[in-house]
Amino acid sequence: MIMTGAGADQARREADVALRDGTTVHVRPARHEDAPELQRLFEGLSGESRYLRFFSGAVDVPLVVHWAADVDYQQRDGLVALTGADGRIVAHVGWERERDRPERAEIALVIDDGFQGRGLGTIMLGQLAESARVQGVELFIAEVLPGNHRMLRVFRDSGFSVRTRSLPGVIMAEMPTELTPDALRRFEDREERASAAAMRRVLAPRSVAVIGASRRRGTVGGELFHNLLAAGFAGPVYPVNPKARSTSRSSPSRRRRWSRLPARARPRASVPWWCCRPVSPRAGPRASNASGTSWRSAGRPACGWSGRTASG
Repeated sequence: MIMTGAGADQARREADVALRDGTTVHVRPARHEDAPELQRLFEGLSGESRYLRFFSGAVDVPLVVHWAADVDYQQRDGLVALTGADGRIVAHVGWERERDRPERAEIALVIDDGFQGRGLGTIMLGQLAESARVQGVELFIAEVLPGNHRMLRVFRDSGFSVRTRSLPGVIMAEMPTELTPDALRRFEDREERASAAAMRRVLAPRSVAVIGASRRRGTVGGELFHNLLAAGFAGPVYPVNPKARSTSRSSPSRRRRWSRLPARARPRASVPWWCCRPVSPRAGPRASNASGTSWRSAGRPACGWSGRTASG
């Protein structure tokens, strides 16, 4: 399918977004080639999630996948959220216009069980509404089972002016796609909280691997490794050096395998890297060095997502 108009510049709709717990996902428009990953998403749902989404435990997955991936960005549109280096799809939200009333569109949302409750649905709903408004869609409608309280909460927490009415066996939810001042304020508040959570993951890691750690003071690796211990970092510190046999006299009781290290810290087959045991911060010095250098000023700080590496 050849994309024209709104479909010709979908790259502008791509964004990395931080969730409530600081996790980052990549949100972009759905594509035809997403079909295999969308199938994995739908097939991997729990029985409860499948029932709440499709009103039945028996789902025609190929039909659903075709609906989600066969988009033209004008009559039918959708967004997916991806995570990890392999681009695993963990959420999809889409809309399709009503034939007789094209200013209205029915929406559908599905989120991987492991990513529910993190604010992802609200973020994607807001982004979808913004692009739908540009396409002339003024109202989103959705049929929700009465017991699907989480989905109704997603609609209400979004800040949109949601109207609901009861029909036999379902609740009909209607919401205008226009972002009200209240909706904008809520999105800004969520963005601030998510950004703070993401920074906590960077500035408060559970463990740190120092690549190029050294026993020699005055070197970047030596000062960074020393000051991590001196500053009282509470988690394990992994000194990694391709030449050293040891970097500290401390002798923790256990050794970590390579597979427990971050990917960037693992050795290549042709490089004889060696990783010493995780060092307990309490085994190291408790004060700054003679120059008064602390971990905050010795090269790069101990940063990175939880369990990631800091280059030495």
